[in-house]
This record gives sequence, C-alpha cells and structure tokens, in this order.
Amino acid sequence: SDEFVTALRVSAVTVWLAVPCAALGAVPMALQRLDAVVALEAGVTSVVLAAQIAVAVTGGNLVGLALVAAGGRAVSLAGRAVLARRLVGPIALEIDLAYPFWSELGRFGALKVVHQLASLLVQHLDRLLVALFLSAGTVAFYAVPLHLAQKLLVVPSNVSLAFYPAACAAAAPSGRSTFYFLYERTSRAVAVATFPLAMVLVVFAGPIL
Repeated sequence: SDEFVTALRVSAVTVWLAVPCAALGAVPMALQRLDAVVALEAGVTSVVLAAQIAVAVTGGNLVGLALVAAGGRAVSLAGRAVLARRLVGPIALEIDLAYPFWSELGRFGALKVVHQLASLLVQHLDRLLVALFLSAGTVAFYAVPLHLAQKLLVVPSNVSLAFYPAACAAAAPSGRSTFYFLYERTSRAVAVATFPLAMVLVVFAGPIL
C-alpha cells in the first residue's frame, strides 16, 4: 500500500541518518566520554518511545511512527554534533581529501563492512531457513524466544564500547598490568550483568511463551 511505501522511505532516511551518527559517536568513544553519549541517547530514546506510544494510542499509522523515529534520529545527530564539537574544542571537524591514511582507513572500513554483513547473515539466516523449510507462520514462534535471547548480547556489546578505548590506551608493554586488570574486571562485569538476565529467561521461559 501507499502507506507502507511511505513508511519504508521514511525509515530509510532514519537508517541513512544513523551513518553520520555513528561517525560522530566515535569522537566521545575515543575520548572515553561514553557517559555523555549514553545520557544523550537515553534521553532521545525515552522521548521517541513516549511519542510513538502517543501516536499509536491516538490512532496514528505507520507513517507517523516512522516520522517520530526519523525525528529522534535527527535530534540524536544534532546532539552528537554539538557534543563532538564541545569535546574536541578548536580542532576542525571536516573531511580532508589530502589525508595520508585514506587507503588504510579504506581497508579497515572494508573489513568492518564484511564484519557487519557476516553478523547480519548469522543473525537472520536461521529465520530464512525456517521460513523456507517449514512455513512463514513458524518464523513468528521461532523469532520470539530467539529475539529475547539475543537481547542478552546488548550487555557485552555495550561494555566492549567502554572497554576498547581504555584497552587501547593500556596496550603498550608498560601498561600490560593495567590491560590485564581491565580485561578481568570487564569479563566479571559482563558475567555479573548477563547471568541474572539469562536465569530470568530460563525460569520464566514457560510462562512467557
């Protein structure tokens, strides 16, 4: 339908805005100010969710929900731009075509693209196989518990965002003891945060499903 097509196009704009958002998010992550990004995203996400609930309750359609999501992404982009400018100070945030490491960045970027594609394949191939060999309706019964279990991956991925810049700073031979300490503390934090959530899924799997 026309409504679905319009909602899909608006959602595509939201995805497109996510690219510069990720680029600007690298600035506070490199400076180990992930707390500022988390605070910004928590605020934007809360407002977006409240607005989407309001749209759904008042009888809004898919286009309205998609517009709210796109607006939230635009606000997030503006907030990240302001945050990056405040953190780097007088350093110019611009693209320099004479940058001597474009080839190195290109190789690294290509590896990241391959990594993202492989991750998407691993996460969604099983659902495609279920639909092909069983039925499309079976995918819904399969996807619900799978989606709940995959939510646990949010914990180590978010912890790694904070661990990575600190680990890079301690990667020199003189900082090995600090690196081992950070790795041990991070592993314990992931285990402590993930284990109770996993137990909740195990104990309440029957009632939930």
